[in-house]
Amino acid sequence: QLNVNPLMRTYRVDKMTLLALEATLRCYHEPEEAVRAIPTLAMLRATPQQLGKRASELCEALEAAVPGEKFLVCSDVGFAGGGSMPGAELETVVVQWRPASCSTADMVARLRDADVPVVARVRDDAICFDLRTTREGDIETLVESVASMVEDEGEDESSVASLPVIQS
Repeated sequence: QLNVNPLMRTYRVDKMTLLALEATLRCYHEPEEAVRAIPTLAMLRATPQQLGKRASELCEALEAAVPGEKFLVCSDVGFAGGGSMPGAELETVVVQWRPASCSTADMVARLRDADVPVVARVRDDAICFDLRTTREGDIETLVESVASMVEDEGEDESSVASLPVIQS
């Protein structure tokens, strides 16, 4: 008698959930509209060329905002996550950074605690800003958050790229 169990209330769908589901399904009816309206679909469909262009813009903006640091545009792979695409690799482009002012782990923690938190991937002891998961409108805010966390102490030898460099 599942229907009479008090926990069944937690599985009932209310009107707001149905309206949200309907709106989402309407977006999927027109594929191009879905890509515009659903950020995850736009992220999954972005080409490496599109990501590379945005990565170059981000790299230039970061270098201008934080002159004592070295940022590199590199190719990498990302993962869509669990659900419908577990383990599916996606070619992506990242801006790689090894902070000169402190350890990578310290900087990642500081970025996550920033006024506008930044969640970045760490790979080979470098911070990687993945352009597949960064929307165009977020680049200025990302640059401001990074700049606010950096102490200008110059550059050291640890800023050598560990991923294939596309542009330096």
